Amino acid sequence: MYLMMGINFMLLNKSLKSTCLGILFTFINIGCGNANTSLFSCPDPFIVDGKSYPLINASLFDGPVENQGELVPRMTKNTREWNIDPRMDPYLVCHFNKVKNTVVLHVAGTTQCTVNENPFTVQCH
Repeated sequence: MYLMMGINFMLLNKSLKSTCLGILFTFINIGCGNANTSLFSCPDPFIVDGKSYPLINASLFDGPVENQGELVPRMTKNTREWNIDPRMDPYLVCHFNKVKNTVVLHVAGTTQCTVNENPFTVQCH
């Protein structure tokens, strides 16, 4: 089993009009034999200047967020799920309580993103 890290993400203001900051973030690629699984997830909590902000929502876009191509998930009682076509260019947007910034993850190469409501988690694989 090995661990590989690396992903770029951006902090965007709530209006999604301008980029506040680009930061290196982490994704985990876990290899087991010949099977590889990439996992992207929203940070929870998001910490700014020593203050902690819990994850409260997520959305998925086909293409950069500023193009406004938000995708509609398949919804059940406790989950939201997006199946991602290989031709898509998916971006996951993570929203946090009481903070204007969002975290945007370019989740290229994933086939599905899931939001679980209880406990609130967001993962793409």
